[in-house]
Amino acid sequence: MSAPPRYRMDPHPIPSSLFPPPGSGPSAAVSGPRAFLVVALVLTTLAYIGAARFGFVYDDVTQIQQNPRIQSWQNVPSYFTTHVWGQLRNVLGNYYRPLFLLWLRLNHALFGLNALGWHLSTIVLHLAATTMVWWLARKVSGDAWLAVFAAFLFGLHPVHVEAVTWISGGTEPLLALALMGAFLCYLHAAGAGRTAWCWRTASVVLFVLALLAKETAVVFPLLILLHAWLPPSAAGTAPAFGARLRAALWASLPFWILVVAYLPVRMFALHGFSHGLTPLSLPTLVFTLPSVLFLYLRLLMVPVGLSLFYDLPLVTHPGFRSFVLPLLASVGIAALLWVGWRRWRSQAFAVGLLWLVLPLLPLLNLAMLPEWETVHDRYLYLPSVGFSILIALALRSLPPGSRRLFGQPAAQLGSVLAIALLLGGATARQTAFWASDLLLFSRAVEIAPGNVRARVFLANALLNRGDAELGIRLHRQLLERFPDLWYSNASLGIAYYGIGKYEDADRHLSRAIRTDPAADSSLFLYLGLTRMAEGDLSQAQAAIEHAIGMDPGAPEYRLWLGEVMERRGDFARALELYRSEAALQPANPEPRERAQRLAQRLPDRNPSASPAEKEP
Repeated sequence: MSAPPRYRMDPHPIPSSLFPPPGSGPSAAVSGPRAFLVVALVLTTLAYIGAARFGFVYDDVTQIQQNPRIQSWQNVPSYFTTHVWGQLRNVLGNYYRPLFLLWLRLNHALFGLNALGWHLSTIVLHLAATTMVWWLARKVSGDAWLAVFAAFLFGLHPVHVEAVTWISGGTEPLLALALMGAFLCYLHAAGAGRTAWCWRTASVVLFVLALLAKETAVVFPLLILLHAWLPPSAAGTAPAFGARLRAALWASLPFWILVVAYLPVRMFALHGFSHGLTPLSLPTLVFTLPSVLFLYLRLLMVPVGLSLFYDLPLVTHPGFRSFVLPLLASVGIAALLWVGWRRWRSQAFAVGLLWLVLPLLPLLNLAMLPEWETVHDRYLYLPSVGFSILIALALRSLPPGSRRLFGQPAAQLGSVLAIALLLGGATARQTAFWASDLLLFSRAVEIAPGNVRARVFLANALLNRGDAELGIRLHRQLLERFPDLWYSNASLGIAYYGIGKYEDADRHLSRAIRTDPAADSSLFLYLGLTRMAEGDLSQAQAAIEHAIGMDPGAPEYRLWLGEVMERRGDFARALELYRSEAALQPANPEPRERAQRLAQRLPDRNPSASPAEKEP
């Protein structure tokens, strides 16, 4: 009895009858696909180049403009021992990304705070990732034109705007470059003979870099395992299941070892493996996952209505629209993938499917994400590698017909170029929303009017712009629905202090502190400043001393406490605080000048005053 048919890793995934085989005419020339790869890169550059004139937006302000850690090479060792938000005190982080911080440091060394250079470097990263997609698709399909199709789709897909136009999103192309490089080196090692060890070493090194770029890289050993487990491409009976599994485990073993070594390093830096941000019961998680998964798949297939935030509340009860419909839609898409698998059964399809599905798995751990931020476009950067290969495979299988375009079936190449132009136009349009915080968050509220985070950020953007009336109004509207919303109470407290409404400032700051007393030391500082303005110096002293206790190294806290103590008549304590602040901030002349002024008033009481402080 003949053996049952097995999965076949055919290097030419499309039946050769559908298009001319390699080596049969001008369409097989290497220069043709490479010329179109250049076209794809040029169109991608044109789609994103408008972002080069933008400034820093969203988290760029905290992560780049106000981040002292990226301003000196001396801080590089700390990148490997703390989380990515390590410059913020009393903040627990879930992101261990030393390579990303190194990239920020390099950009700062090259461009300072000139946003133009930062934007151009991020665009270059995306162009490099697009080229890497071309290499990967060509390697697994054996078809350079299919690889061109995948490069067009990946380079111009609008879902990448967040990862490319937003400078802080650069961690996504960094991860993709390292991970695709590791996979390509792993594939090259299979037929490299004596040099196989060089390719395997390069694969391991690149995987280490991927782990240091972003934690999603931990899925890579599973990707290698599943890829190696597939039956070989040679005709005939495939090895038995057990033999294939042993070979797959052996192939993936070095990467599993690296993950095991990575975990304690991550735990040391983060003070734990991870920190839950959104408490979720198991039923809520199960009921919410279908809508999250379907939204991700929809954004890949129909990239319209893109935004920084989406209306995707947690699902506590399995309703028809919130649970059943997304579940059925997700199952339908899975069925389409199964049909594609049954049709092609090729290495290209298998690799595309693995790269699409596996990077989505970490995104389903919703407890690690802030509420109202369970979906972000940038998380699709890596899955879109697999998606682009699968769609390119489908386009390459279109009936060729008799017409040719640049030596290729007109139906295929024409379809790709038409789709590329549509995607490129949508990408350029979506990029424009990242020109400023106000545009970005206005767009978010337009697309996701029910998303609380979107409205909070829009209100704060208005406050930062100087539109206090409208910003305060938006925050008050939120508090009508959510009276204990920390973001709005904190923002309103600071806003009211800024316009001199101290009673309102005191009320909202106190409420924010009651909601989360360990959230931010600056709230205690503002509460102290508010009470100092109200004349309650005793309470002002207590609040600012609490802020210093939470964040001993924070600049200006001792300066303000010194002013409180000076107003209370405790000049010796005030002088001590001014001197302490001057030592903490040697570049800031104000604490030194205050110390000098106060020392001149109390020369007899302060024999330890320095000569500089005693000079008139």
